[in-house]
Amino acid sequence: MRFWHGVIAILAAVSFIENEAPAQETRQDPYLWLEDVHGEAPLAWVEARNTLALERLKGDPDYQPNYDAILDLLNA
Repeated sequence: MRFWHGVIAILAAVSFIENEAPAQETRQDPYLWLEDVHGEAPLAWVEARNTLALERLKGDPDYQPNYDAILDLLNA
């Protein structure tokens, strides 16, 4: 019985110890500038990425047949 009293006393003492608040990170988000959805730089970045993606898609031999089939479905 004394053992459990000791355990409870230790747990109670430990529960009152104050924990330090974690330090805040000071790192800046390197992509924060992309959140300005109407800014010239983010729009230029998106345009460049879209161009690159479209070039890769058009390089696939199945691109045009798939594009035509999807377009026919959407226009039906």
